[in-house]
Amino acid sequence: MKVFISVDIEGCVGVLSEFHTRREGDDFKAARLRMTREVSAAVEGCVAAGATRVLVNDSHAAKTNLVLEEMHPAAEVILGNTKPLNMMEGIDRDCDAAMYVGYHTAAGVAGQLSHTYASAVIWAVRLNGKACSEFDINAAVAGQLGVPSVLVTGDDRLAAFVRERYPRVHALAVKEYRGRCSSLAPHPSVACEEIRKAAERALLARRRIPPIALKHCEIEVDLMNEVATDYCSLIPGVEKIGDRTVRLETRTALEAYKLLLLIVKAGRL
Repeated sequence: MKVFISVDIEGCVGVLSEFHTRREGDDFKAARLRMTREVSAAVEGCVAAGATRVLVNDSHAAKTNLVLEEMHPAAEVILGNTKPLNMMEGIDRDCDAAMYVGYHTAAGVAGQLSHTYASAVIWAVRLNGKACSEFDINAAVAGQLGVPSVLVTGDDRLAAFVRERYPRVHALAVKEYRGRCSSLAPHPSVACEEIRKAAERALLARRRIPPIALKHCEIEVDLMNEVATDYCSLIPGVEKIGDRTVRLETRTALEAYKLLLLIVKAGRL
């Protein structure tokens, strides 16, 4: 049984600000270690549930955050920032389940360090009229391949966001939102134990969790400024519909995901 895990950092215990999320931050070393331990706990839970292969994709920023020496030895790890599928690199039809560790709420939605793909570029994203988080579109990419998304971990705002939209997905809150850069959290070892148990439960329940499938994708992206909007509108399939807003419509989540990645790149010009 093969499991794919995409791991981010903002939803991990004790990660509260840019001091934790940026490589030059004073507390980045501690944050990347917590990220590594939380995803390793998920790997341990997967193995306990019968997984024979667990593929972990580092999905934060430059994507060279995980401390390999601290990783669970059963994990295979994808590192680096030149991956065609970015946060979903490694997902394929052979996967029996997908999990998302250290995730966060959507841009424009209250939660710990909430954003969608790039806080410096994107103000808000709407997928079929609703706020779009990274989990929404990433899980839809997995769903297009027939892979069920069984677990997501992060703060309590993300857990509530996921439970409302996808009631069968296991959503674990490892910390409580007290403000964008504030939280109430347990000791990291306690959070890791909860993640281990949640991953095992979720994988055992995978046959009762349907893949997240989208019949169509209509996405509006509000960008940080009008210059970014002009550049993004040069991408085929992306149209400018406002001073800071572009729109795209695709038949599949994967097509939409690839266009969003291009929007992030063009918006930085």
